[in-house]
Amino acid sequence: MQYKFIESIDCRINELLNEYVRKHSKALIVRFDVHYPVHYHGPAKNTDISVCMAYVVKKYTRQGLDPYYIWVREQLRSHHPHYHCALFLNGHKVRDYWHVFRNVEDAWARTLGCLVTGCINRCLKDDPDYNGKLIRRDAGQAAYKARFQEILNQLSYLSKSYTKTVGYDGQRNFSCTRLQNL
Repeated sequence: MQYKFIESIDCRINELLNEYVRKHSKALIVRFDVHYPVHYHGPAKNTDISVCMAYVVKKYTRQGLDPYYIWVREQLRSHHPHYHCALFLNGHKVRDYWHVFRNVEDAWARTLGCLVTGCINRCLKDDPDYNGKLIRRDAGQAAYKARFQEILNQLSYLSKSYTKTVGYDGQRNFSCTRLQNL
């Protein structure tokens, strides 16, 4: 399926990825989706995902992994929105990405104050190599450019306009790590 993209989000994703790989010669990018539990009856608000991501960022900052994040809010037919997310980590200090899902699930449970089993989608598409992309600047120019484009293509899904709220509904559709030089 071909999607239309929100240019401002697509540009920020590109800027964030470029800045991260400029800063780190090895970077690990992990995609995941966060859903509210079916039984959750509280109000769904963006502060929930912001608090969740703050817990995750704080944990990985303490570990020296220099985390960057992106999240986008979407809602189609469900009662609550869901969030597509990506986390960027220093690839010199971490290679495995499975811990990210556990840490996000723990942070989401802490944020909502309830069980959230099954609410974190690992975005694997039946292929463990589909997620947890490691990009290395020293891989050679052709390999680096190909990997960069592969990651950018995967992350561009976050900027699709389909299922995003059209117009301003009082909540933002997107947030990411703030870059100092942009």
